[in-house]
Formats: sequence, structure tokens, C-alpha cells
Amino acid sequence: MIIKQNISDQVFNEFKKNIESGVWKQGENIPSEGDLTEMYNVSRISVRNAIQRLVSLGWLETQQGKRTYVKEKTLKDIINTDLPTILLDDNEMIKVVEFRKIIEVESAAIAAKNATSENIANLEQRLANMGKLDINSKEFSILDLEFHIEIARATKNDLIVEVMTLLKKTLINNVSKLNKMAEDKDTMYFHEKIFEAIKNKDPEEAKKAMTMHMDYNFEQVKNKNK
Repeated sequence: MIIKQNISDQVFNEFKKNIESGVWKQGENIPSEGDLTEMYNVSRISVRNAIQRLVSLGWLETQQGKRTYVKEKTLKDIINTDLPTILLDDNEMIKVVEFRKIIEVESAAIAAKNATSENIANLEQRLANMGKLDINSKEFSILDLEFHIEIARATKNDLIVEVMTLLKKTLINNVSKLNKMAEDKDTMYFHEKIFEAIKNKDPEEAKKAMTMHMDYNFEQVKNKNK
């Protein structure tokens, strides 16, 4: 029985927990709205709202004339639908930065070894376009993320590219929030340092520049949450 305030959110969290724990198994029907209303002692509208939210997030699927069932999810589904909602709370931003540091510091070093002239040209173009935009604009954040994904491409490691691409929705929100915390000159400075190191085929300098960039992001988030 649910007795706290914000009943709709409570019902949503209970249903989500049922899916995550395997109480409601993938591919199987969930109980009917009427049964759920009785089980949780809540209104039918609260049950319906929770189900609709889970459908929109890709956890459940409803077909006309049939019962609602738990959608079978691939890794790509999980990353693209769940991580953005799980990781983008202000208190969880630090986890995204930590993940990016793990992936992107070594990626920068590998990119410095393997980048082609085309990769260098693409990075340079993105950097030039970023310099023309307001750091708080959506366009800047998109170019910022494209800059980092181009570094992934420059590694010539398909797995790194796939991970960065799969996480694109999470990362664009992360980049956008970080840019709102940062100073224009700082953001451009780090990207310029990273670019120069990759262009000069200097893995150690690329690693150092990316580490500085990620550590700066870490401090921005930490200071915001004080």
C-alpha cells in the first residue's frame, strides 16, 4: 500500500522497481489496471499515468486491444532511454564526468597516434565554429559533443565510437549543463589544447589536456553542489 504524497510518482517508482527486479519479466503481461488499482490501493488514473510514463520511456509496451507487457530491451535501448533519466540529476552529474574521464582521457592519447588528416580537419572545423557561438547555446553544445565524438573516431577503435554514439543523448545534456557552469575562455582553452596535442601527434600532451578538461568539469559540478 502507498500512503506517501506524490502518489503518481510513487506508483511509477514501484512499477519501475517491479521491472528492474524481475517481478515483472520481459515479454510478459503486467497486471490489469483494475488489479493494480486494488493491489496498491490507489486511483486508476495514478496507475494509468505511471504506465504511460513507462511506455514513453520504453520500459512497457501497449498494443491496441491487448494487455500491456514489459518490453524486451537491448543494451542500446537501455543506454538511450534509461541513462538520460538516471544520470542527469544535478547530484548525479559527477558520475557522467567520471565516466567521460575514464573513456576520453585514453581516447585522446590514442587519437593523437591514429588521427588522419581528415580527423584533424574535422576537429579544426568544429573548434572554429564553436568559437563563433555563445557557450550557452544549444548549437555550441552540439558542436562540443561532435568535437569529442570526432576524437573517438580518430582512435580508429569502433567500440569507443559505438559507446560515445550510444551515449549521445546523455552526453549532450551533460555537455550542455557543464557549459552553463563554465567560463567561455576556459572551455575554448581546453578544447584548443586538446586539438593542438592531437594535431601534433603528441599522446602524452593530449592525455594531459583532456585530463585538465575533465578535472575542470569535475570541479565545476562539485562547486555547484556545495
